[in-house]
Amino acid sequence: MRVIIYGLTDYTQFIIESGITEYVDTIAFSDKSIKSRNDYIEDTSTGKRFPVVMVDDLHKESYDYIVDTCDAYSDLLEYGVVRSKIIGTREFLNCYVLFRLEKKNNDIEKKRYISFIRKNGFGVFNDSFINKYFDNCNNIIIDFDKEKKLFYTYYCGKKMYMSRHYKNAESVKSYIIGIKSEQDINSPHCYFSDYFGIKDGDVVIDAGVAEGNFALTIIDKVSRIYLVECDEAWLEALKYTFEPYKEKVVFVPKFLSDTSDKNNITIDSISEGNRIDAIKMDIEGAEINALIGAEKTIFSNPDIRIAACSYHKHNDEIIIRSIMEHYGLRTATSKGYMLFIWDENFYKSPEFRRGLVWSVPEGINFKSRKIDISTIDSAKLCDDIKSDELTNYLFIPDFYDDNCGYISIIEKFCISHNNDTAQLIIYLNESGNNNDILYWNIVDVLEQYSEYNIYVQVIDSRVTPLESVIKSSEKYIKSSNRYNEAIEEYFK
Repeated sequence: MRVIIYGLTDYTQFIIESGITEYVDTIAFSDKSIKSRNDYIEDTSTGKRFPVVMVDDLHKESYDYIVDTCDAYSDLLEYGVVRSKIIGTREFLNCYVLFRLEKKNNDIEKKRYISFIRKNGFGVFNDSFINKYFDNCNNIIIDFDKEKKLFYTYYCGKKMYMSRHYKNAESVKSYIIGIKSEQDINSPHCYFSDYFGIKDGDVVIDAGVAEGNFALTIIDKVSRIYLVECDEAWLEALKYTFEPYKEKVVFVPKFLSDTSDKNNITIDSISEGNRIDAIKMDIEGAEINALIGAEKTIFSNPDIRIAACSYHKHNDEIIIRSIMEHYGLRTATSKGYMLFIWDENFYKSPEFRRGLVWSVPEGINFKSRKIDISTIDSAKLCDDIKSDELTNYLFIPDFYDDNCGYISIIEKFCISHNNDTAQLIIYLNESGNNNDILYWNIVDVLEQYSEYNIYVQVIDSRVTPLESVIKSSEKYIKSSNRYNEAIEEYFK
């Protein structure tokens, strides 16, 4: 896509600084204030210089679109620009984000989100469940406390105060629509699930409280709740909101981290060796350090339930799961994906991210699936893999396949072998931690085909040698060149 950026505005500066020009063929900038063809626009972060085009010369240029950053539609028509080639900043950003997402996302679930974005534009949540909250926004009650001079609304039937940053009812209403959407049962950000809930008498840490919607939801059940919030404006509002429950509430006005000092505190320092039943964390990407600072608490509470947000930074999901599993916890992620558009690197590399990682206590079973997903135990013989009724297809996913091509291969197998006698043997042949990451990525893919009648076994190289699996397989599905040449010899 070849574009000319029109207007020297804050949007123009944003397009340059966000890194978009590295991926879009930006041939020039233009503005009526430009007086010389020898001028240029410079990206100060990279030193790259972009040529300029005088407005009188716009009709001579070859481009796909002119991006209008300053609502100069009428002026551009007067300069001879074709109407169909003028797009606004928002439309341009939608096109750009779609282009980047389509290029690297092939699985069915992400394609569904891309289809939504194509029709509606992108946001944090890109699914139809958000529509009902906008459609019913007039039902949200917003009131003003004249004594406290704060706006408030009702959440779970309880009065919830807003911070002083919210100056009018409309801004409050917009915020409430956001948190109601965020906690919809179909949202990838919904804290509650089969794996995470609060029981009567629980002791809970709520980190990143903000307006307090999570704490208000559970306040009647808990025996004690630690509210970890360091924003002074929210702290003021929270004290009014939780005044009726002050005997249960402990305010912790610090940042949650892996060290304790004047401004920071660890989960271990909060718990002080006492019982903690559940932890919820939504702390702007500090979840990893917070988990590091929770080692003693987790080991002393083996059935602890944790809901940790994993959407703030690239690879947060992988690292959070690794830390939890290092502590001996099983993990699961929320369904669906988010686009964290507030990430400073979002436009450099827009990506779908899981909203939450949950710990899964031993007493809770993973959701059952019609697909048989199993890991071969080292005590079992390779004969268990073999079945006279099934044709075994061996597939070895490559962890270092940058485009996650293994996901597409698994999806194609599921679609083409539904209701037949094929069995897919997925052999994880990487290092231990990489095998764990592959396993969870594969399980996420297979969950999308839970209604299919497909036989799948996931086998770990740490418990079953490759030679045994090869001998029990009839066919080989090519993965990356890293494995093909050596393994294909067995199947000649």
